[in-house]
Amino acid sequence: MFSFLYLFAPGIISWLIYRHFSKEETPHLFLSVCEILAYAAAVMALTAAFLEPQQGVTVEVLENGMFIVRYGTKALVLSVALAAVLGAGSAAVAGKLPHHRRKVLTGGIAAAAALCILVYGTGAPAPDKMLHTSSKPVRINNVFYDSTVPLYADENGEYFIQARELSQKLGIGYEEKRTGLFQTEYSLGGKPFTVHVLKTDSGYWKKDGELYISLSRLNEIEGIQVHNSQALADGSGREIIYIDNYTQRFAYDWTKDPYIAHALGGIDGNSYTNSKEAFLENYHAGHRVFEADLRLTKDGSLVAVHDLPQNKRGEPMTLKEFQKYKVQGKYTSLTFRDIALFMKKYPDLYLVTDSKETDPALVSQQFLSIVETANEIDPEILTRIIPQIYNMEMYDTIMNLYSWNSMIFTLYALGDFSERDVVNFAYQRGIGVITTHIGKNQSMFFKELYERDIKVYMHTFNTPEEEANLKRGGVWGIYTDFLKP
Repeated sequence: MFSFLYLFAPGIISWLIYRHFSKEETPHLFLSVCEILAYAAAVMALTAAFLEPQQGVTVEVLENGMFIVRYGTKALVLSVALAAVLGAGSAAVAGKLPHHRRKVLTGGIAAAAALCILVYGTGAPAPDKMLHTSSKPVRINNVFYDSTVPLYADENGEYFIQARELSQKLGIGYEEKRTGLFQTEYSLGGKPFTVHVLKTDSGYWKKDGELYISLSRLNEIEGIQVHNSQALADGSGREIIYIDNYTQRFAYDWTKDPYIAHALGGIDGNSYTNSKEAFLENYHAGHRVFEADLRLTKDGSLVAVHDLPQNKRGEPMTLKEFQKYKVQGKYTSLTFRDIALFMKKYPDLYLVTDSKETDPALVSQQFLSIVETANEIDPEILTRIIPQIYNMEMYDTIMNLYSWNSMIFTLYALGDFSERDVVNFAYQRGIGVITTHIGKNQSMFFKELYERDIKVYMHTFNTPEEEANLKRGGVWGIYTDFLKP
């Protein structure tokens, strides 16, 4: 009852003041009620306009689509003052108008009242989606979401999570600032977005004064990633929602190509040549992503070879000796500089490194040579070089030399490893491709990788039947000697 009187008391005050100063005869009951409602609506609108920037007025949307405008003590004082001014002002204006124009004014006020009451009374349209709590597991920054605040879902499979709770789990700031009676500007981790509470199809939902944001909207906020409801390579769907704000420093546009030409591709039935002839033949056959074996010569130059050959004295070759070396007695050997020149000539060429070494000093020497040579020829080349790392320590070693555009975590040198550790390591650093081989527990391993949007490549396969079997098992792409795009 108090709320009802509080809502219409300002209108009654305005009407009484207007009638007192206007000296007019009191109209019949219906018109008087219309005038009171009109004054009440006008005072409400003015109060909201004045106090909204200071958040002295709040709007809460109910689950059925109705909304409630809430006023505080400051709004009560202001609305009474506005009511007095509005009533006196109306009387002054009406006193200067002919009788028939005063009727028009009264009718206009009544029409405004009807419109305002209609808008304020019906509120937002009822949502066309009924939300219910969901039991689907969620991981936030790789930790299972365990909270008294539930995840909600609609009948179309869209999920909603509370923004304030999410910000705490992500360890980022959360702010809200009203910028209109029905509009609020929010910020997650310094990334602003605006919500209009009456737009029920906007991907946002207000419940008990808290904002819930849909995962599709959340994925549009820079710096936050959501992995959910994506078809996997084996045709299955995801079972866990992943939300994170890990740094996304790597790009994987090159994975549209399912093939990586192994050791620059096979030639004449021969593999592992890493030769000029192999590269040119496979490039013109359609390959664009090439892997090259890389070794350091005796004098510290980087060359493309699986095993560095020895000279006549039984010693590892120097750069000068290697440049004269014919692979398998007939193919032209390549240095890394030669490959970099090919990359400059062919701007759609990507190179995957197989640098073999795991010793940090040798790894640094190899990749420092790559960076220095590429910078000398054309720095853009570095954006198309994709390092393969063989263990977790190698990640920091090469990232300290250059901020690579892409990366592969390949597992053949790890021996016995924890698949869970590999998955978590790659996911938390944004590594989007894992290379593995036969002999691992593929079913659960692949499932966890694809749940986190990490693609699987395997090596080395050369028949369409092998490729088809691998893809049915969830493999995204393969290293190959002889298959052509």
